[in-house]
Amino acid sequence: MFLQVQSVQDRLGDYKHRTGDLPDPSIPLLLEAERTFRIAWLDTSDKLRRADADLQRLQRAQRMSVEMLKVVDSLINRFEDQIPM
Repeated sequence: MFLQVQSVQDRLGDYKHRTGDLPDPSIPLLLEAERTFRIAWLDTSDKLRRADADLQRLQRAQRMSVEMLKVVDSLINRFEDQIPM
């Protein structure tokens, strides 16, 4: 994380050296930046929500599979007990 921050700071310093200071942002630019951020945030939140729903579905399927294997195992044991040796 520190390296990323340092890299951004280095790039900003390089930009300022080449072109001068950054311009003051206008209200429309600030609103556009916020809108872009909100859209990205909503998209990420939707992806996380879908991933969480998929994980819960997979966990339910796993629990059902384990229960089914227990039933099959108990049936095998019951039939083995009924077969005369």
